Amino acid sequence: MKKSFSLLLIFVITAVSLCSCAMFGNTNLMRGTITDNTYTNTSLGITLTLPDGWRFYSTSEIASVMNITKEILEDPDILDSTDISTFMDFMAVDAKETNNINMSIENLATTGNQNLSAEELLAMLQEQVQQQLPSAQYTFSQSTTVTLGNGQFLKTEAQCTYLGIHMSQYIYIRKLGNHAVAITATLIDDSLTSADIEAMFS
Repeated sequence: MKKSFSLLLIFVITAVSLCSCAMFGNTNLMRGTITDNTYTNTSLGITLTLPDGWRFYSTSEIASVMNITKEILEDPDILDSTDISTFMDFMAVDAKETNNINMSIENLATTGNQNLSAEELLAMLQEQVQQQLPSAQYTFSQSTTVTLGNGQFLKTEAQCTYLGIHMSQYIYIRKLGNHAVAITATLIDDSLTSADIEAMFS
């Protein structure tokens, strides 16, 4: 029986032709860096530049969201750690802290999901979201492939009403070797679209 896809944790937190392992091989994935309002990850080939009024969470804030210690996030070997299967590499929020974008990385070898394709991981995530939030009304779009920076991601859109609040969530998943990279954008208002989010990446 397949183990749970632990990127669900990050997805639930943000709610309150496709990529395959063979295409990417054993890419040497590294953590990104943040300078002012720009996140850069050379191993993924992506840069995220935030618009005015947005900010990145500090390491301490991310640790608090994930309910782990700051020291765990600062571990240089966190990508291959067996102590934590999933961590958030960045969280960005707008001035009202309603709209947000985050990126999480899962070590699939620690969850037994390393043989799953990006499509299968996405399907598992969708199923688990609906199981964990049965009172939420979720509608998922069919997946497509989009380019963020220099890489291709599997994308789906979720429309959700939870506790009377309607939100749009855009999920981008890419599998590289034994790791899955998921970018989730949660939009509470109509000020941004997925095209606006994707335009922040280069």
